[in-house]
Amino acid sequence: MALITQDVSLVAVAVLNGEGCAKGCAERDDCAFAVVSNLGNEGSPWVYVNEEGGQHDQWSGVGLTTWTTEDPTDIVGVKSFIMVVSGSETLPLARSMDKGTTFAFLSGATDMTSNAPYAADLITPDKILMVGANGYVWMSTDYGETWSTVDNGAATTEDLKKIMICRQNPAVVYAIGDNNAIIKSINGGYNWVALTGPSAADALTALEVLNENDVLVGNDDMELWYTVDGGTSWTQQSTLPGLPTAGKISAISCCACGAVEKAGVCFLVVQDTDGSSHVAYRNAGWGAAQWESETGYLSMSLAPEDVICCENNRALIAGGNGTNEGFTGLIS
Repeated sequence: MALITQDVSLVAVAVLNGEGCAKGCAERDDCAFAVVSNLGNEGSPWVYVNEEGGQHDQWSGVGLTTWTTEDPTDIVGVKSFIMVVSGSETLPLARSMDKGTTFAFLSGATDMTSNAPYAADLITPDKILMVGANGYVWMSTDYGETWSTVDNGAATTEDLKKIMICRQNPAVVYAIGDNNAIIKSINGGYNWVALTGPSAADALTALEVLNENDVLVGNDDMELWYTVDGGTSWTQQSTLPGLPTAGKISAISCCACGAVEKAGVCFLVVQDTDGSSHVAYRNAGWGAAQWESETGYLSMSLAPEDVICCENNRALIAGGNGTNEGFTGLIS
């Protein structure tokens, strides 16, 4: 693992290559990552970029000094485009068009001031979808310059914390959030309907859309759920091995093309909410019982906040102590 030198903790990670099955999977030489931190002791968040496959000594950083109010919640990107979300700031979006060398701060939609944005997804930067508080969903078709509100809480009024566009069929999009909330679009994000979530009363905290009907969801009770019919019904997968006493699934990331049984590898991170027995997992067999603990990441002392894969055997974990110490962990 590599510790971040600034006094910050990392909150989210993005993959920038944007190649291979339109999902971010790439050959190892093409892997590029970006991570974003909290305010920490620096007073402003930092964005770090690594164009060398996530190697620990290849990070470059820039401070987002315009932001001083609250921690960011998400970072997304493709190739040279990066967008960071921090909904409590006056200008809630930070955009880079040069792979993190410089950033412009954008105002977003007017209703983001009362409904903070939390997370975004994109396949190409000319169409970005974003979700936030009170079930709001926004869309930009001009690289984040302007935004339209495509759902003002009609599908759900719960806070939405994750969103993912189906890479095999971009017309299908899922978003998840608090209190078992899950919503779905089948026309590219323009209209949304609520689905019955898999675990009543739990917050849904991790999302992976394998194809338009195959979806993995994790919650804040360390349960992993799976649907093969687009969210009509859900099956709970086998309990992950070596779980802490209490915790949440922070993130899931799969480098796969097509249905779950065809090809690819999944990575998953669990955060111990009562201690430091955090765990990272890999699944190369697609079966519910095929999740195996990553040997080098057992009982991590710093909490994993996010994970993303770049190719089948390369993924990056980002996290920290939640205040002033951050890390990246490369699985390869």
